[in-house]
Amino acid sequence: MRDCQPICHAVRGWLAAVRSLPQGVGVAQLDALERLLTTHPRPRQRLLYLHSREPSVDSPVIAFQRHPSNGSEQCDAEMPYPTVAAAIEAGWMVVQFPVACSATDDVYLDGLGFEFVLEQLDE
Repeated sequence: MRDCQPICHAVRGWLAAVRSLPQGVGVAQLDALERLLTTHPRPRQRLLYLHSREPSVDSPVIAFQRHPSNGSEQCDAEMPYPTVAAAIEAGWMVVQFPVACSATDDVYLDGLGFEFVLEQLDE
């Protein structure tokens, strides 16, 4: 996950430097920096659940579900990626691999294969 803390820290340092200038000098820069701090967009998380035939990232995807960050993205009927590896190559990050016991544990049956949870962050 990307963190704006280094940027915010740098901007706060610039604000302090401008405030230390003689009165009236750098006021426009100060206003611009303050706007930057308050309008910096926070990343939004998009989730993609991919179900594959086997626990390998190279196994064919057999089902999927998208969870967009803003709720406006419509679900495609077409499979977005043929494999989890293809989704990773397209910029998705795996946040959860399939549970190892799901294939052998009688208590937990996964009817959709092995579930991978991936995320992307939108600016």
